[in-house]
Amino acid sequence: DRAPEVAFAQLPWRSNDLIGPKYSEGAAQLRTGAPFSCLAADGTGTVVAVLDGGFDGLDKSVATGEVANLLGPVLSGGGGHGTMCAEVVADMAPGALIFPFSATTFADLQYFINQITKKDNPNKINVVSHSVIWLGHSFGRHDGKLCQMMDLVRAQGVAWVSAAGNSGNGEFYKA
Repeated sequence: DRAPEVAFAQLPWRSNDLIGPKYSEGAAQLRTGAPFSCLAADGTGTVVAVLDGGFDGLDKSVATGEVANLLGPVLSGGGGHGTMCAEVVADMAPGALIFPFSATTFADLQYFINQITKKDNPNKINVVSHSVIWLGHSFGRHDGKLCQMMDLVRAQGVAWVSAAGNSGNGEFYKA
């Protein structure tokens, strides 16, 4: 039994100084517990594009070794969400090359997708990590222009991973 005023309780997660000065709390849990673990799979030989709007502080993450394997320019501006996403990718797949790409408009997103689908994927991207909400472009029903564009990328053999939601407060898109 639990007290009705207690919504959630767990032991505190401990930080792990395994990669750079910080390490994602979830990385240690996912990399050590079946069925999600494969310790030999560290991302080596993989290029992960982190598609986001803001990369403030990425230069510091590169300088401290938090994001060690950067492919392409060190971006900045637009907030730090993309930098945090790149750090998570670096923690989960420390051997992967990370290609940051700033997409603050739908036109930016279309340009990025065109590089993969029409320009022979010059950065040899294998995975796209996309933790951005595009309001008005449906994921839930798998329709709309954004889903069509993701399907084009997937048809090129590139895995596309989108966040279930970025609304904060434990909420996610439910449509």
